[in-house]
Amino acid sequence: MRCTLAIPLRRLPECRNLRALWMLYVVACWFLLVGDVVASPQDERFLAGLRERQLYELAERYCQRQLDRSGLSPARRVWFTLEMARSCADQALNSAPEAREQLWQRAIAALDSVAKQNPSPSDVVLTQVQRGLIALSRGRQLRAEAPLSLDSTGVQEQAKLHLRQAIEQLAHAAATVDTLQRQRVGRAATAEDSLGEPQLLALTRNVTYQQSLALMEQGLCYPADSADRLSSMQQAYERLGAIPALDDALDWQVQVARVATLRELNDWTSADRLLAELQRKQPPADVALLLRAERLQLLLAQKQLDAALREADALEQALPAVRPAELDMSILAVYLAAAQADRQANHAPEAERRQQQAAAVARRIEEQQTAYWGRMAEMTLARAVSGAPASADLEQLTRAAESYYRVGKLGEAIATYEVVVQRARETKQTDAMFAATLAAAAIEQQQQQFSQAAQRLHTLALASPENARASAAHLQAIYLMAQQLKPADEAAFKQYLAWLDEHLQRWPRGETADQARVWLGRLRERQRAWEPAIAAFRGVSPESDQYTAAVEAAVRCYLEWLDQLRRERQSTEALAAQAAAYCEQTITGPSGQLPAQWTSLQRDAAQWAAEIWLQYAGQQFARAERIVRAALAAPGETSAAWRESMNAWLALALAGQGRRDEAATTIAQAAAGNTSQMLALLDNLARLAAGATPEARAQLAGLSLRFIEQQPAATLEKLTPDQRRRFELNRAQAILDLGRRPDGLAAFEQLSKQLPRDAEVMSHYAQALLDGTDAANWQAALAKYRQLEQGTQPGSERWFRAKLGLALAHERLGNAARAVQIVQLTALLHPELGGPELKRQFDELLARCQRR
Repeated sequence: MRCTLAIPLRRLPECRNLRALWMLYVVACWFLLVGDVVASPQDERFLAGLRERQLYELAERYCQRQLDRSGLSPARRVWFTLEMARSCADQALNSAPEAREQLWQRAIAALDSVAKQNPSPSDVVLTQVQRGLIALSRGRQLRAEAPLSLDSTGVQEQAKLHLRQAIEQLAHAAATVDTLQRQRVGRAATAEDSLGEPQLLALTRNVTYQQSLALMEQGLCYPADSADRLSSMQQAYERLGAIPALDDALDWQVQVARVATLRELNDWTSADRLLAELQRKQPPADVALLLRAERLQLLLAQKQLDAALREADALEQALPAVRPAELDMSILAVYLAAAQADRQANHAPEAERRQQQAAAVARRIEEQQTAYWGRMAEMTLARAVSGAPASADLEQLTRAAESYYRVGKLGEAIATYEVVVQRARETKQTDAMFAATLAAAAIEQQQQQFSQAAQRLHTLALASPENARASAAHLQAIYLMAQQLKPADEAAFKQYLAWLDEHLQRWPRGETADQARVWLGRLRERQRAWEPAIAAFRGVSPESDQYTAAVEAAVRCYLEWLDQLRRERQSTEALAAQAAAYCEQTITGPSGQLPAQWTSLQRDAAQWAAEIWLQYAGQQFARAERIVRAALAAPGETSAAWRESMNAWLALALAGQGRRDEAATTIAQAAAGNTSQMLALLDNLARLAAGATPEARAQLAGLSLRFIEQQPAATLEKLTPDQRRRFELNRAQAILDLGRRPDGLAAFEQLSKQLPRDAEVMSHYAQALLDGTDAANWQAALAKYRQLEQGTQPGSERWFRAKLGLALAHERLGNAARAVQIVQLTALLHPELGGPELKRQFDELLARCQRR
């Protein structure tokens, strides 16, 4: 029996692909009803083709594009609106539960919009019918899914609600049609109103038929043999009998439905008689198959299982390649009933054979029918398996678990997957075991049960480490464990590290190993365990998608480690040589040769190598020069920022070798005629100097000051106020870095007077005073930092630096207690203290002061 989304009127023409037969029937009949007046043949064929292939979204978009056109006639506008509603409804009927509601609402919204289009009476009644059919489809779908739903009673009640709405809306449509019929006796349809007497008669018959289907579905919502079910079925049977016969396709549909209602009324004798009578009339091929489906259902209802089996087996041998879904569903029901009977009779081999037949039919339904029928088959299997899981095979158990999941019974789904895992392990079907375990873990992950999912996957991977999916399962277990890590949970961190080490020991190669190395490196980096972090990052294969990020992370760890050694006044030369050599190896690869074409990573590696050689490795100026010149000479496009930085490193490398004129020339050539590049180079030199050794800082300062003093007056006159400020800041800092403190402080003081509210100038001046060696400087720094703190936004980076400067000034003035107060109060209000680097400086200051 069919709950369709349109109104069948006459026999459906032959169709090659009967996979979506009932939906094509709907399409064709709807076009026959209103297409002659408002639809072009091209639109009819195009939309029919889209729906036949279940391309519902394309059908909806096509209708919307037509509606967006100007000049569309009112009749065609309504027609396309109704077609768009049907496309949404058809898609909802064939979608997963979580995606349906939005589609149903889009269909209803389209119908609501018809009222705003000044519809004709015909348009109004067609819209009413469509509303009823949508409610009928929703109710039918919910009624079928209710037994496996988490809230089966609630879903059943929803089904009843939609079916009651369908009955009421179709009754309202029938009354409207009756009114139109009385108004149009003896006259044809007008241009304003497309439905004349013949169309209205066809519509009356179809609405009555759909009302009968709604009553039948409503009856199926109640227990078998209950008064409510029998009452609904009796009403449906009476309505079907009242439909006038016109020797068309609808006649056959009505008769098939009458057989079904007689079966539900337990009037099997009358059902048998009517079925035999219909088969003698030589019905169309598609109807004949529907009658065979009803024959199987009738035999099952009468508990004539042997006869049903003989007929089902015969059908399986003789069926055409495509057939109505109803027939396959009836065959499925027969095989499941036979399997249950064989289990009860302790005929295990025969029960297993029938279960396998049922699974094959279910597969065929999924492959050949619409998604709606595929879910119906899946749920039918799930209900059978839930009643006899001990004898179900892996495929049926898996289908049952999937059905439980789809309807929200997650606990039952997991339990069923666990049965699959146990059976698969016993029969050594490792692929099935992995698939079921992964599915169960995915459900647990969805419920944020990370620990359970992680343990499940970890156990699976170690049980079959040779399986191709074992390493991926183990890696997923590690990922899930990371989701629940808390900083204070030391035991969990130890287990996380142990699993990472375990992964690298068991599966040392491949993509999963590289991902594990990256995770291990990140954790060790957060712990400031530089050596194991670097080892993990360096182990990532160059073929990995994560190789670039791993190299960047390894260099970052090297630089942090080198800075730490420098702060602790330990030698950095050995570690720097290792780090710089790693950067150069990233460029040359195993061959040790420079590449013909440089990647962006290789260019960055050259920059890192230069920085490490020059800042941490002692007198390695020549080696730094070689790598910088090689990178600058390599063909390919590079950014201005990269070139400016590399030229600054080259200048420092040349100056370190006593080649100051070459260094100055390098800087001058890099910035020749370009004010922006000149300032960028000065900024770069100042940045390098800030982190350099005292000797290198002096070298860089000398280069900067020489370059600054060589700038012609004409160039300086062209600078904007902001550019002039940057220029003077660099000049003052270079004078200071050369060891000419009085001149440097005087330059900062003069700039501060010119720009008294400039926070950057004030910050540099305060730092210059703080770096002094007497109390007068420190007292002046304290005043500047107070001014800076009061004039900047609390919580900004400059504000945190002002707080740090205040505390440092107090420390140097001998007021350690006040310094501690500033740090502790700042940490109380802002525990992150401006980020990792600033927090480290605050923490070191606090430790020093507390020791005092």
